[in-house]
Amino acid sequence: MTVDVDGNLNRVAGRDFVEINIAGTEAEPLTDRQRKRLNQLVNQISQEARIDPRELWRSMHDSIGTTTISEVRRDQYQQAIAALESIQARAEDEAEAQALIERIVEAAGAKGLRADMAGYCLTEFGTEQFNRMTQLQLAQVLKWVHAEPSKNVMLESPKKAPALPESMVGLKALVIEQPWHCAVVFLVGVLFGAVLY
Repeated sequence: MTVDVDGNLNRVAGRDFVEINIAGTEAEPLTDRQRKRLNQLVNQISQEARIDPRELWRSMHDSIGTTTISEVRRDQYQQAIAALESIQARAEDEAEAQALIERIVEAAGAKGLRADMAGYCLTEFGTEQFNRMTQLQLAQVLKWVHAEPSKNVMLESPKKAPALPESMVGLKALVIEQPWHCAVVFLVGVLFGAVLY
């Protein structure tokens, strides 16, 4: 035999029994304000990260176990916000990593260090693929590229003229120090050579 104790009619001592009924706000659907906030967050992430809004909605629904916005309850609102913010943080990290990769490739190409950089990455991190590296590792690669001397022949400073033999060094110094004497000796040699021939 079961006894139903809900309601005012089924109590023996109504004054001694306190019944508190709280409406189940957790099972209620989202408010218009909550829906608007979710929609704004999806639009913001979509524009910043260039992700299709439908993909964002789908990822959010997958993370909280719903399929449509009408199934999302008030108690799931914070989970939905957290899921979208997690997607936003991941997209920002990916954008920063991509910017680092572009800078690394540009700097290594300008310095002619691509092959050496690949060897460095393989030795230090076990992979040459940038998309498998963390941002910290990518920053370390960029630091290495900037620290390495350039191997690109076109970007190096022009090479100096080859050094003169030791016998010519003394003659050059004499010509620089005594130009008039050298000119007179040269002219005498030319005249003497003309007379003999």
